[in-house]
This record gives sequence, structure tokens and C-alpha cells, in this order.
Amino acid sequence: MSRVRFAVPVVALSALVLAGCSASYEGAEPAEFASTACGAWVEGDAADDIANSETVASLTGSGEEQRDQAIELAEGVIASWEQQRDTVADAKPAVEDGDDVVGLFTDYYDYRIDASNSLIDDFRAVSTETGEFDEQVRQAAEQLFYGIQDTDFDATFPFTEIEDQKVVDAMLADDTCLTFLEERGW
Repeated sequence: MSRVRFAVPVVALSALVLAGCSASYEGAEPAEFASTACGAWVEGDAADDIANSETVASLTGSGEEQRDQAIELAEGVIASWEQQRDTVADAKPAVEDGDDVVGLFTDYYDYRIDASNSLIDDFRAVSTETGEFDEQVRQAAEQLFYGIQDTDFDATFPFTEIEDQKVVDAMLADDTCLTFLEERGW
């Protein structure tokens, strides 16, 4: 009989706790997450737009100075991606699979960061011995910049992997997301 007295309150309390937690998740509203994720993505796109002739032409000085300038530019892109990754992670949507949704984005950013760091490490080995007409550092920098821009080809595009309908609907209602996705044909 004493077991029954304790079991009823425990079962009732458990039901109340589960009922209260099942519909509420910690995090940002899906609309806030959509705005944050798409805004960060657009900023990240702008940051990795270093693969152009103007960027390479802007490298000046000795071969070593040019190499250092190229590394600084490339590391600036990576720092920007790290900031966007952290911004998106901090805006986890308040949905059942919010951690999974955020994981799609952080995994994408981490892939690009790791791949780009590897390219920078390879670039550090480029000879900086330049002659009057030697363009080897600039050519290697151009390859580095295009490589950084291309590191997303093997990464999973997070937007197409989101399964939570609330987050999808929020993205379809967000102007930044719509513009960004339409521009890219998605």
C-alpha cells in the first residue's frame, strides 16, 4: 500500500513535467533564426569574395610581403566564417530538432574553415624568392583565393537539409532568405 501512495504523485508530477516540456523548446523563434542564419550567410558570401583579379593585383612588396598579405586576407575570410558560425549557433531555433538545424550550419562553416586552413598551410610553403618578372607568389595567391571560394563544393548546403517545417516556413517568409535563395536558384 505504501508503494501505491508514492507512485500516484510521482506519475502525476511526471505527466505535468512532460506536458509542460513537450511543446516548449529553448532558443530563438524560428523567424529570428531564419533572419540570423540568412543574414550571416550573406555576410559570409561577401567575405569570401576575394577570388578576383583586383585582390591579387593589390598584393605589393617583396614575395614574402605578398605572401603575408595573401595569408592575412585569407585568414580574414576564415575569421568572418567563424563569427557567422557562432552567430548562427547562438540563435538556435526553439524547435524540437533545433540542435540538428544549427548543426547543419556549424558543420558547413567548420568544413569550409578546416579546408581553407589547409589551403593556407600549403600556401605558406610557396617560395617567396621573386625576380623582377616573377609572379609565382601572386599566382599561388590566386590559387589560394579560388580554392577558398571553392571549398563549399564538397560541403553540404544546409538550407536544403532542414526538415523542421517551422524553420522552413520562417525562411520562406524572410526577405533576406528569399532574396538569397532565389539569387542562387534554390
